[in-house]
Amino acid sequence: MSPPVLQAREAVAAPQGWAGAGEVLAQAPVGLAVLDLAGAVAEANAAFLELAGGEREAVVGRPFSTFVPRHARDEVDRRLARLMLGTARMVQLGPVALADGAGQREALLAAARLERGGELCGLIVSAQPAARPLAVDAALAQAQKLQAVGQLAGGVAHDFNNLLTVIMGFADLLLARHGEADPSYADIVQIRGTANRGVALVRQLLAFSRQQATDPVVLDPVAAIANLSLLLTRLLRSAIELRLEGDDRPLRVLIDPVRFDQVILNLAVNARDAMPSGGRLTIATAPQTVGPGTMIAGEAVPPGEYVRVTVADTGVGIPDDVLGHIFEPFFTTKAPGAGTGLGLATVYGIVRQAGGFVAVDSAPGRGAEFALLLPSAVAQPPAEGEPAPVAGPCAHDAPAAEQALPATILLVEDEAGVRALSAEALRRAGYRVLAAEDGEAALALLDAEARRIDALITDVMLPGVDGPALARIVADRLGPIPVILTSGCAEEASAAAVSIPDATALAKPFTLPQLTATLAAALGASPTKG
Repeated sequence: MSPPVLQAREAVAAPQGWAGAGEVLAQAPVGLAVLDLAGAVAEANAAFLELAGGEREAVVGRPFSTFVPRHARDEVDRRLARLMLGTARMVQLGPVALADGAGQREALLAAARLERGGELCGLIVSAQPAARPLAVDAALAQAQKLQAVGQLAGGVAHDFNNLLTVIMGFADLLLARHGEADPSYADIVQIRGTANRGVALVRQLLAFSRQQATDPVVLDPVAAIANLSLLLTRLLRSAIELRLEGDDRPLRVLIDPVRFDQVILNLAVNARDAMPSGGRLTIATAPQTVGPGTMIAGEAVPPGEYVRVTVADTGVGIPDDVLGHIFEPFFTTKAPGAGTGLGLATVYGIVRQAGGFVAVDSAPGRGAEFALLLPSAVAQPPAEGEPAPVAGPCAHDAPAAEQALPATILLVEDEAGVRALSAEALRRAGYRVLAAEDGEAALALLDAEARRIDALITDVMLPGVDGPALARIVADRLGPIPVILTSGCAEEASAAAVSIPDATALAKPFTLPQLTATLAAALGASPTKG
């Protein structure tokens, strides 16, 4: 709809003298259009007609704002009104898409007053094709923003895991002191339960930031979705029809089965909430070959074979101003308390961690379709004669009988609360503990300690000398001893443990029983109580 200033002026014919400039207009290398005082296109050259995607008869006479997408019309009309009122002589209308139908083209638009004898007689609009599609620019910016937010989320989750370790650990110590008959018992249980909710929230953040530990296997997505059908039916309202469309051809992807289920369930719940009056949820799987130059959400998709999993609903759809934010953590359009805003962020993180891509197609009133593109995988059996890897802690070289005294543990943790909690739990379990706040302090303790260190428990990320480097120094001085590497990021701990002999990874937040059990397994036997 045109602004009041455009409606108030009467439409007039093309400005006098325009015919003399017709040849220049026709041959101009950029799109040019003249608007009359009502904001309608009075004349346009071939370049503008091409950008507007129509013949001259379909363009001339139409209000200019009808060539601009609905979400941008108000802003374009406001800027044109400034020209009509004389508060500006030239304005940038911004990069927008011209025309609404097939063949629309993104263009850079500018407008200026067209005067004759000092009187306003119309406006002239210039349009140049954008260097590349604006959707690609916007998607690329969104992808970069999501990457930055993911890194931030991973850092926040790492620090939050330290806090949760302290809260859960001291809650466990209190529960050990207070029986169920104690009036404080219920309060402590509530604290412990709330901490568990925090653990689940952190896992979602880590999934979004692609730092959550995963156990990928070669998976048949059709079978996995079929196994979820009963749970999906229970999640959906009775007025929502569930339709599963598989492919007869064998499909395989490499992904953590638990994470894959989480992706499908999150998308199904999101679709359910978008269909309050009922509708249809369709989950389809099919193979797809991707050629060179394919882009999804501003990212280049490597050519190859993929499996496409599509989750489509017939719900209310997603408005344009919301669509660009749906994968951002904590962004939600639901009422306060109705959601965490991490569902779609988690979907994005899990799919990207599996090497896949997520595309969204939606508009108000026509539902939403989420397309997951996952690399196709083929199960590779172990080579003949090659022993299968066996997971398990490395036992201490010394047998349990030789440990006449309590085992001495060097504990290195820069977070004071985690350090104090872990030291207290280990001492209660019968260990002798030397605690240090960083690598340098640990090495000083090592130099001053006359007795042998039986095991090292260290955080991966430490100021100065980090955990893996400290473990190597200790091994050089004492020989191989069990090492437990802790980290708020499970993948970080696991990756570090691979490079250290006799090392075990322990992800934060851990419970006190997990800490002592991991240490006992690493030592090969429980220490002698002293």
